[in-house]
Amino acid sequence: MLYEGQNRPQGVIEIAAETRTVDTISLLIDRAGWHEVTLEVDDYPIGFDNNLDLSFYLKPQIQILNIYNGRSNGYIDKAFSGTDYYALTQDQTSLIRYLLLKISSYSMTFQA
Repeated sequence: MLYEGQNRPQGVIEIAAETRTVDTISLLIDRAGWHEVTLEVDDYPIGFDNNLDLSFYLKPQIQILNIYNGRSNGYIDKAFSGTDYYALTQDQTSLIRYLLLKISSYSMTFQA
């Protein structure tokens, strides 16, 4: 794997013909902005498509909304405190006044 032009070996996986597998890689990202990753796959005898180029954008700050009932979870507070990367907002369910809450491409309906 190449990350930002640096070789970062991740290991070797052998996959039998006509099968599939799921694997993960660890990638430490230490700054916001655009990033480039190249994954190399050796699928002999086909050699023209061995590189998979990816790019992604990491926002400078991620907005997190914790909606709780009764009392806020202290573990959530600790998990997202101590860094400027996360902006944690917390609200009790009784303070939410929306009939429809849209999250990305998913919709959740609440009764008022």
